[in-house]
Amino acid sequence: MGFGGLYRIPEVDLVIRTARRDAREASAMLHGLVKDTRPLEIAARDWPDLLAADIRAGAIVISDWARNHGLARETVCRGFARTYGVSPRDFRVELKTRAAWMRLISDEERLAIIAAEYGFADQPHMTRAVFALTGASPGRWRRLLASHAFKTERNSSE
Repeated sequence: MGFGGLYRIPEVDLVIRTARRDAREASAMLHGLVKDTRPLEIAARDWPDLLAADIRAGAIVISDWARNHGLARETVCRGFARTYGVSPRDFRVELKTRAAWMRLISDEERLAIIAAEYGFADQPHMTRAVFALTGASPGRWRRLLASHAFKTERNSSE
């Protein structure tokens, strides 16, 4: 019927009692109750999504985040991993590695400066993370891009 969403039905017990005797009648009753209403606005998502958004927004301490949301740190780590397939720590590392990788392939800033700007301990730390994510080191990426740019420039001038 196109009634996706979440609705507050004051007569929900009546609908349930009716459904026990006649599902079609309960369905018609429910349709009548929600046809002129709008779904409720959902203010908060589930906590793994909230944690992911907070990780994307900036540096957080997982134990503090868990305590502030009334959860155990271990519950947060397990639940986040179940939802996203990686721990919150690995999620954060992947986000900053992707950002650093995008930066290093889009401009010619020194790798040590990029590593510092994205919170890596040093350039080798960033190099290991980029290699783990992409299968190539930052230097290799830059050489590949330079080679591609040279070929593209050469082909367009011929």
